[in-house]
Amino acid sequence: MTERKPPGVSFESFVDKQIREAERRGDFSALPGAGKPFAPGDDSTTYDENWWIKRKMAREGLSVLPPSLALRKEVEDTFAALPRTASEHTVRRVLTELNDKIRDMMFKPPPGPPLGLKPYDVDEAVRQWRIDREGRRLPVTGLTVRQVRVDHRLTFLLGEAAADDAHDAEALLVVAATARLEGAEGPAATLVPGEQLVAPALALFGTVTTSAVARPDGHLVLEFSDGTRLTVAPDPGLDGRAWSVTDPRGNPLT
Repeated sequence: MTERKPPGVSFESFVDKQIREAERRGDFSALPGAGKPFAPGDDSTTYDENWWIKRKMAREGLSVLPPSLALRKEVEDTFAALPRTASEHTVRRVLTELNDKIRDMMFKPPPGPPLGLKPYDVDEAVRQWRIDREGRRLPVTGLTVRQVRVDHRLTFLLGEAAADDAHDAEALLVVAATARLEGAEGPAATLVPGEQLVAPALALFGTVTTSAVARPDGHLVLEFSDGTRLTVAPDPGLDGRAWSVTDPRGNPLT
């Protein structure tokens, strides 16, 4: 039990005595937070009656933004999370709900800054989601195979269809690893550049690239206008150099 202040002793002297005795007993030696800095933004020189509210909001990620800004933040967070969404159905549901909120705020403007948003094209967002799920699109779509070189590697020179010759190539696709060539008709072929087993690739001369995707797992998938698909698998032995897509000067095209 705390000692009662004796009569005739000032409160200041009595409190000082209690503090000294507590220090001698070690009551202050193991307090939580001892020796630790104040929390960021903590100004202990002034008293804020809402300090606990602010700390709870910071701890739980709550916001006091005006409704229009809060919705813009929600839109930003939603689109950042879309590539990780598991199904197209979920993507459409999330975007439909988001568009409903945007329309509601457009026709019933709340207090605060203007919203500055309009409903999103769900089909276009789903198309982009598919691309993000499948992998990174390489900027060589729509180019014609101007030349196919066969040596210890397989090299495609890609350029505009109207180019005069192979020297006008805009991009070089080099395959150094085993690849798989699947045609619209006939069995699939395995291409092994180091063993010269790449002859089926010569048939791609004159075709046009319709899709070029670098997948997250390291695979390269190219599709051509004749229905052929070329898939290059990652090869640990090549240290990430199983394939490359560059401009004529060797700069990577990403």
